[in-house]
Amino acid sequence: MDIAQLLQRGAQGQAELDAMLPDAVKQIVRQQVEVGVDIVNDGEIPKHGTFSSYIQERIQGLEPRTFKLGEGPPARDVNGRDRKEFPGFFGEGLGGFHMAGRGTFGGMAAQAPTQGQRTLQYCVAPLEYVGRTVAEQDIKNLKAACEGLDVEPWLPAITPGTVEHWLWNDYYKTDEEFLFAIADIMREEYKLIVDSGVMLQLDDPDLPDGWQMYTEMSVDDYRKYAQLRVEALNHGIRDLPEDRIRFHTCWGSSHGPHKNDIALRHLIDLILQVKAECISIEASNPRHEHDWTMW
Repeated sequence: MDIAQLLQRGAQGQAELDAMLPDAVKQIVRQQVEVGVDIVNDGEIPKHGTFSSYIQERIQGLEPRTFKLGEGPPARDVNGRDRKEFPGFFGEGLGGFHMAGRGTFGGMAAQAPTQGQRTLQYCVAPLEYVGRTVAEQDIKNLKAACEGLDVEPWLPAITPGTVEHWLWNDYYKTDEEFLFAIADIMREEYKLIVDSGVMLQLDDPDLPDGWQMYTEMSVDDYRKYAQLRVEALNHGIRDLPEDRIRFHTCWGSSHGPHKNDIALRHLIDLILQVKAECISIEASNPRHEHDWTMW
């Protein structure tokens, strides 16, 4: 049985998965080295769900709630502005996140509609980080895979603002309180990675692509929204060494026109506030390959 199948089995496949992961991570690292990559990671293969929904297994205080289609809160659609302009394209199923329907998002956060239903994760109690053991094993496997190699290992962790997009708050008094509570629990994962000597990459695609989600916002409104998410992230990495942190942002990997993506010039000053030594910004596609000219 392969890694993907074991991940899908959840707790039932965990013991077998744990036994396979060390060698699987070594293989992934070896493949990177063979093609000339010397800044390597574990391919995120140990993570259940997607690059962001994995964190929900490491958070206590959440409750899944299932709704019939048309019921519950409005879908948070990272193709929202494009969907309005190109309804036929999306109506034919040509765009979005097919693997999990990320228009309503996938993994554990908001499962793709199944038999007329969707499942959302609600915060119903104080959030607690319960992922220390799993995170420590991820670090151990990666460091072991890098032994004897002239490489720099790194691990990604999701940012508070991106976590927030795929949770619904039914406990904290305000959205800001909820956001900073997420930042506090994520700090535990950030610190574990940095303290281990592994480089921490903060993944924050939803800093730009939330613009598509909140179709009613003006640029000024969205900048205020994004500013608070940057402040929450900096709260989560406070006192951690900047030279062990890099920040990655993009407009999401959803299939579609991306015609209505917010321009980098509207966010770059906010991005540069992140307390990270290195900043990575997606540019290798037709929609954003020209963004470098703003410099």
